[in-house]
Amino acid sequence: MQRGSDSCKIAVPVHRRLTDFEIAVVGHNLALLSEYQGVLFGPESKRPLLESTAKELQKSTGSSILVECFGDAYFTDVFGYSWLLLKREFYDRFDDVSHVLICQPDAFILSADLKKWLASGYSYLGAPVFVGFDKPTMPLEFSNFLNGGLSLRNIADARSALNHVTLVRKSNWTRGFRALGLLQAINAILRSFGKSIVVIPKNPHEDVVWTGPIANALEAFSIPGLETAAQFSFENMPRELFRRNGQRLPFGCHAFGVYDPEFWREHFPDWTHEYLSNSCTVVSESSPNEPDRGSRSN
Repeated sequence: MQRGSDSCKIAVPVHRRLTDFEIAVVGHNLALLSEYQGVLFGPESKRPLLESTAKELQKSTGSSILVECFGDAYFTDVFGYSWLLLKREFYDRFDDVSHVLICQPDAFILSADLKKWLASGYSYLGAPVFVGFDKPTMPLEFSNFLNGGLSLRNIADARSALNHVTLVRKSNWTRGFRALGLLQAINAILRSFGKSIVVIPKNPHEDVVWTGPIANALEAFSIPGLETAAQFSFENMPRELFRRNGQRLPFGCHAFGVYDPEFWREHFPDWTHEYLSNSCTVVSESSPNEPDRGSRSN
């Protein structure tokens, strides 16, 4: 199928009934990017929920919204979801466009200028992640990973990458092969055929896999540095990124209710303020006891 290099679908994962606020956020995002087709994707068993949610959003946005369903196992936890986004199966569903914008219900679009990013030439765009992940160490150091909650992915590049790499979960035998130098030797041979074995965690975070081991293994899979990534999206440390970005907001952001919601209250429309004020209270009260999620690269 012929497609333009600036065509895109806005893909929103839905595995449960969204709250009224989430519906409002998703509606805002789809309306702002109404030039592009919206898609809700989720588990096959929740198809009726996805279809009713799509109808609800169509009323508020005036745009048609498609539904795509995948196996239920992909939506049992964050790692199942990660495996879906590391499968050709997912990207094949979007082969009629050049890009897919993953826009989770806790992402907020701040600019309608998506064309700029579609033309940027990157394989994957997302918010910069700092060393320490959920709890960045100071002074801040860019980890070279990019967050997937709001992420723009080139479909052809993703499919090509998954054709050239074989993802293998970390295990005793992969550790043994690596210790003996066998994995490196095998990859040296495979690279002459344009292939590579990439070892990933048993429970992977797909954004770390895409922007870490896959990007490292494939020179053609391009991701931006800190400066460009910060112009695309903020997640953690939004106030610092705003300063480094010349007091300019990015195209969008992710996890605004978790990371410095007071900052976002200063920049979001009025209808979000009550939610963000409540988020400030929850974060303030709960953050000392928040469980350490640890390094997502392990």
